[in-house]
Amino acid sequence: MEPLISVIIPIYKAEKYLEKCVRCVLDQTYRNLEVILVDDGSPDGSGAICDKLAAEDCRIRVIHKENGGAATARNAGLDIMTGEYIAFVDADDYMEVNYIEALYRTLKENNAQVSICSFKTIDEEGNAVEIDELHREDSGNETGNDIQVFDGNEIILQDLQGHWEHVAPWGKLYQADLFENVRYPKWPAYEDEPVFIRVFDRVEKAAASKEKLYYYVQHAGSLMNTAYSEKQRSTTMKMWKERIEYYSDGALRHNELLNCILQAFVAWNVLFLSLHAHEMTKEQKAELKGEIRTYFGCLFKTPHLYNSKESIKLAVKCVLTLMNTNILRKRYTE
Repeated sequence: MEPLISVIIPIYKAEKYLEKCVRCVLDQTYRNLEVILVDDGSPDGSGAICDKLAAEDCRIRVIHKENGGAATARNAGLDIMTGEYIAFVDADDYMEVNYIEALYRTLKENNAQVSICSFKTIDEEGNAVEIDELHREDSGNETGNDIQVFDGNEIILQDLQGHWEHVAPWGKLYQADLFENVRYPKWPAYEDEPVFIRVFDRVEKAAASKEKLYYYVQHAGSLMNTAYSEKQRSTTMKMWKERIEYYSDGALRHNELLNCILQAFVAWNVLFLSLHAHEMTKEQKAELKGEIRTYFGCLFKTPHLYNSKESIKLAVKCVLTLMNTNILRKRYTE
């Protein structure tokens, strides 16, 4: 018999999308599923929709809890799941009918601990959304199933190089034991980050397919579309500090990535100052400039985030930003 796969769906104010999402899961060609719907104190009709769907399909388990954010909702699902494998789905997203089956096949055929598929970013009307050059609609193979195999460090490096989707829980199938003693922190944002590094730090083999099986729905009010806020700046800084501390323990496997993480952190400071310095206080700007000065020397050490040439370019940007935070603003806003 096929092993049980637990699908965890955190739910908050999702009544407009929820039924479509859940039915996409229930209609999967892979049938042995445990579908955990976590109603995170949603004030709309989401909780009632969960109960209605559970009455229709015995594979559904529903948790109703006080609102605590997506992190606490995922944790609640992890605490009761019984599957051998775990998949996460966001309540406003949907997927192809063979999404779970393809992820499971990729994982088993490659003897991997995690399998990853590609995705499409769309708006609420289903139109394609271009987020950046790396994730252009024509940059992936929609039908092909070419598989690449990586270790956990390589996946983390790809995230640092712009593959932000690796941090997202969705689009993947995980061996359940990867989440043993790993839970999401109750942060106001970026709570996926510490879990991502802890899970993939344990991964010896991850198999990634170019096949686009998941539809990530980007809303106008989503985090990726919000303007500057101090909460965003301080939480992002907290995330970077967490990463640096985690990889500064002297372990050999961490040393292989630490310098890349420091270089990516410097790059983030330059970008954030270039975009938002005009909205920040003198003290906030000074903090980010201080981080650039602290880690400037890492740009001339190996390994590099990309290569030595790119590190030199970043060093020049650092100098320009420290001289005048507005010098690069036009470059990043056009």
